[in-house]
Amino acid sequence: MILFLCAQDLGYFWLGLIKDKSFVVLEKINNSPEFILKKLDEFIITNNINIDKLDGISIVNGPGSFTASRLSLMIANGMHFAKAIPIFVVENPLKLEPEILIKKNGTGKQSLDYVAPAYDRPPHIT
Repeated sequence: MILFLCAQDLGYFWLGLIKDKSFVVLEKINNSPEFILKKLDEFIITNNINIDKLDGISIVNGPGSFTASRLSLMIANGMHFAKAIPIFVVENPLKLEPEILIKKNGTGKQSLDYVAPAYDRPPHIT
């Protein structure tokens, strides 16, 4: 199974489980990026996911909300480094729904290092 994480918006994010290039579970979480880690923990518990048995993490690296992208990538990269879970990156410039994105692009290209965010404009840091 591959854990799927997509956060391109400030108002919601997606969590899912992929098996054989299709979703077994997919949830749209209507919440801000600050809740990604908490909701991911609940998702893992609810779906009885054994982190040590994951085949990988598929992460959408953007473009979209800078905050949402950075938080989701930080979590995915952390899991990748801490547990040696392969990480796959998918860009989603058209902001396709997850089912269409995965059907069109698969789970993404495997990264051998950390995954950086994809931005569609210069950052505006205040």
